Amino acid sequence: MVVMNTVWRGDGIEQTRTLLSQVSFPAAQAEAFPLSYMLFASARAQIEGAALNVPGARDWVASGLDVAAQTGIHLVDSMVQASACFSGTIASDLTMAEASLVKMEQLLDPAWTLHVLQVQYLRAGILLMSGDPAAAVKSLEGFQKRVVATGAVTPMALGDLLQAQALALNGQAKAARDHLTRPGEFAQRFPSPMTAFQADLVEAYSWFSQDEAAQGLAALRRALVVGRRLNAMAIFPFWLPQMLTPLCVRALKAGIEVEYVRRLIRRRGLLPDSPAIENWPWPIRVYTLGRFAVLKDDASISVSGKTQKKPLELLKALIALGGRSVAASTLSEALWEVSAEGTARHALDMAVSRLRKLLGDDGAILVQEGKLSLNDKLVWVDAWAFERLAGDFEKHPGDAGLNLAQQAVERYTGAFLAGDEEAAWLLGRRDRLRSHYLRLVNAHGSALERLGQWNQAIDGYRRALELEPLAEAIYQGLMRCHLELDEPAQALETYRRCRQILSVVLSVSPSPQTEKLAERARCR
Repeated sequence: MVVMNTVWRGDGIEQTRTLLSQVSFPAAQAEAFPLSYMLFASARAQIEGAALNVPGARDWVASGLDVAAQTGIHLVDSMVQASACFSGTIASDLTMAEASLVKMEQLLDPAWTLHVLQVQYLRAGILLMSGDPAAAVKSLEGFQKRVVATGAVTPMALGDLLQAQALALNGQAKAARDHLTRPGEFAQRFPSPMTAFQADLVEAYSWFSQDEAAQGLAALRRALVVGRRLNAMAIFPFWLPQMLTPLCVRALKAGIEVEYVRRLIRRRGLLPDSPAIENWPWPIRVYTLGRFAVLKDDASISVSGKTQKKPLELLKALIALGGRSVAASTLSEALWEVSAEGTARHALDMAVSRLRKLLGDDGAILVQEGKLSLNDKLVWVDAWAFERLAGDFEKHPGDAGLNLAQQAVERYTGAFLAGDEEAAWLLGRRDRLRSHYLRLVNAHGSALERLGQWNQAIDGYRRALELEPLAEAIYQGLMRCHLELDEPAQALETYRRCRQILSVVLSVSPSPQTEKLAERARCR
């Protein structure tokens, strides 16, 4: 009962786990008191599952069932299997959960109503975890009516909560919220912070699915305050990343319990729906604009020695060549151009192995059918983020995309792999990124000019000139803004800077358009 109370409440899991670990149950006592031992093993399995220790949960399940087999006493086999199933659903081990549920179904006594309902409940939860909310909703038909007939308070509340989760994920937002009354009351009376946490998560998800951001954020904030207090890494009894992932994205964007959310994402290995989400706690980040840096869990990877030079060069080349489905032969030719084909391919394989080791995750580099890709579920690249923002802006041109353009120009912090030699494999990407950037700067600046936001436009143009001092169109934008603010002296100073740098670096004169702006400034 202590274990069940702890798990349903959601707090004190580690304390209860520590307490149970201090209980000694020698083999002789297990044989003398088999029922007591099997109940103890069931409790240990459940608390280990709640602590996300699946191997430990499996060991205790096996231990309890071994004693049952040795003694011929199988009265609580179903309870032990239930603990195994719950451990699997908490820790997102569907193989373990499904196997245990099948055994529970084999042991099912139709006359034992609560056992029948427990199996139905677990089956619906596993369907939901498997990504089939419609089937989960269907499997729960009639469930709540039968639970209410038993008068069992906890199953009634948790049954409603599961129905709310299934309905929300099935796109039935209002119906989902209609099932949250009983879980809310139960959470207060029991009390059960874990139930309150989950009910608020479902409510938040349902509101967001109807584009009701204010209500969604309010419910999400309530949920995550409780989650942070519990340090909830496991959610009892069903782990639903398809609900939690978008809610974590919302929380990070809104600045809600950010540290707790980042811990949760890392602990449970949540994967973002889109690689465009910059503030996600990516396992690996690669910076290529204006600098080259590789971070693992936000800490710089220490690089030393010649053996790491080629793996990092491979990473740069892979990104420069698109990062997705890059032919191994293309990479081999780029990095080992003077080597024989067999030798170059062997060198590439060695570099891939070393790069995976350096990044600390074999899954970061994918190799399939002779092509290499960076796993965009694990690796975030600043150049990719910039390109996505630029692409989004192009889909929403003009004033409507002003915020997207602002984000994009801020993301560009310098030339692609600026400190590297001008190898043939990187020049194309560098030029394309620069062209994207210059178009964005001009489009963003022009939009600000149309809105009469001259000072904001000036700030943007000045920042752009720090990165791209040879871009004449940016000087022109800056001159226009100074003229509109009746600042002819500043406009002429900008003109002189433009003329000087074009002459010294490119040996050319300013264009007629620039000269016309300078003449306007002189006439003021």
